[in-house]
Amino acid sequence: MHNEVVSFGLHWLKLEVRRDKFQVNTSQENFYEFLKDLALGTFKLLKHTPIYQMGINLHMHFRMDSENEWDNFGHKLTPKEIWNEVLAGPGMLKLTMQGDLNRNDLNGYRQVTVEPSPKVPNGVYFTVNDHYEVKDKKIENVVSCEEIVGILETKWRESIKASKEIIYQLLENV
Repeated sequence: MHNEVVSFGLHWLKLEVRRDKFQVNTSQENFYEFLKDLALGTFKLLKHTPIYQMGINLHMHFRMDSENEWDNFGHKLTPKEIWNEVLAGPGMLKLTMQGDLNRNDLNGYRQVTVEPSPKVPNGVYFTVNDHYEVKDKKIENVVSCEEIVGILETKWRESIKASKEIIYQLLENV
């Protein structure tokens, strides 16, 4: 603990709080709902906390059957032909694509990042970030967390489900 940051971890949870950031993480899927409930409970108590943006993120690692399969996955996502003219032995380190959330009623975007897994040999690491913002773009007008809490309550499951579908679709189609 410090006056600028509080950070601690349990076997199922990592929590970090800064003046401008509240972040909870788990690597165990059976605790996803607990994280949501912790965030909701915190900000229902601290309802006057101004929050103008939020991310619902899913991170997953997958092991490929072989190094060749792992290489081919990267080659299909980032074809090397164009890079062979400017780099010797090019290889994908990180690919991030961004698109709309496809929701007319919400501000925000979805980012999908794919990179070699730092934890799993011949592995691929995916991150899907559903980024939400309040409708009023003037930060000084945001005086509570009510809008973001409402988004978290109503979009959590949909966000996690869509993120998994994206990851599995990429694994299947590439």
